[in-house]
Amino acid sequence: MGKLGKIFGPVVAVLALAAAVLSFLIYMRQKELRNRASDLAEALATTVKTMNSGTQSLKNPNEVSFTKATDSSPKEGGTLGWEDYKKSLKAGGNEYAGTLKKADAVASALVGQRDAYVVKMREMANTLKYPAEGMPDETVLQAVGSYGPELDELTKHAKAVSERDEAIIKNINAIGALVDSSVDEQKLLNRPYDSDSKTAGSYNVDEEFKSLKEAVENMRERCDKLAEGYGRFQAKVKNYSWKTSGSTLRTTPEPSKIGRLLEQLDGDGDALNRLLADLENYKRENVSLKSERDELEENINKLKQELQEQTELKQELARRLENLGGGIASEDNREPLTSLDEVDENQIGHVMEVNPQKGFVILDLNDKQIVSGARLAVMSGNKFVGTVEVTKVTANNSVADYVGKASVDSVKKGHEVILAHKILQSQNESED
Repeated sequence: MGKLGKIFGPVVAVLALAAAVLSFLIYMRQKELRNRASDLAEALATTVKTMNSGTQSLKNPNEVSFTKATDSSPKEGGTLGWEDYKKSLKAGGNEYAGTLKKADAVASALVGQRDAYVVKMREMANTLKYPAEGMPDETVLQAVGSYGPELDELTKHAKAVSERDEAIIKNINAIGALVDSSVDEQKLLNRPYDSDSKTAGSYNVDEEFKSLKEAVENMRERCDKLAEGYGRFQAKVKNYSWKTSGSTLRTTPEPSKIGRLLEQLDGDGDALNRLLADLENYKRENVSLKSERDELEENINKLKQELQEQTELKQELARRLENLGGGIASEDNREPLTSLDEVDENQIGHVMEVNPQKGFVILDLNDKQIVSGARLAVMSGNKFVGTVEVTKVTANNSVADYVGKASVDSVKKGHEVILAHKILQSQNESED
């Protein structure tokens, strides 16, 4: 026994030492594994907490949690801790496995959220008319290493669309200023939000463009009416050859052509002004001519009235002369003269009556001595006074009007009258 004790004693000591060393190594290894498990559990809990903050897939964030052991608190805490793990093992292990499934569900929810974002992002880019050939694939947007630049491009496109909308509205307002109207830029660009339903409202585009549309329609209607009115005006001025027409003004949109048409219209206006000026001149001349005509008509009426009075007076004087000289005429049986050739060249008559107001005289020559139309020289002795022309002859006397140099004041009652050619012949002989 002593010998065995001497042999096994060292062996036992060695084995004890080996067991102690092994136990120490196992303890240290166990400690490393527990620390590793603790780090993994902490990392998992932190990751789940981070993912859950974006997805909110866990109603209670503490459903997946972990607290490391410390010198002051040597036991791990949380649903991923050692204590909960041991309790789960005693209960069959389902509860701890459920905690791990919850962690997996959070990761799956985050992936699903990411994929949904990618799909919607592509839909929005397509709605904003992003070039189809440059549209990134879903896998590119899902990959952590490649999604950044692609998102930047999509964001730039959305910004460009926004800037384009602003530029469109500014140009619309610049055009609207031509018709004294505009649209509200802020109301068009800023989408309303319904806080009750917590949804974005609709852009009230029709309402915002209503006043501008009315202004443009009014301008168009005014232009149409002007063109139609101009056309009606042209239709009424039928005798003028127009260079432009209302229908042409209405259907010609190009400003350059409109300018040429308006230049032609200016020419039409100048021509019409000249015609109107001529018309005014004609009207003034017509008024002057009408005044002269009225004056002439008045003078003619006066002359007619005077002639009527003269005729009546002559008729009255003729009746009086017939009554005065009727006895003498009855003794002359000669036939009344019918032509100037039958008149005796040596015939001498006398002025019986003078009517200076009416411009005629009554002679004592009857129808057997003189004829109508004979021109007689009025003599005062050997002095020539004037010439009268016989206008009426009766059986007892004749009536003659002043002609030539005969003056109302120079012819007197009792003056002799002879044929006018005799006095001319006598004057010629005296000159010889």
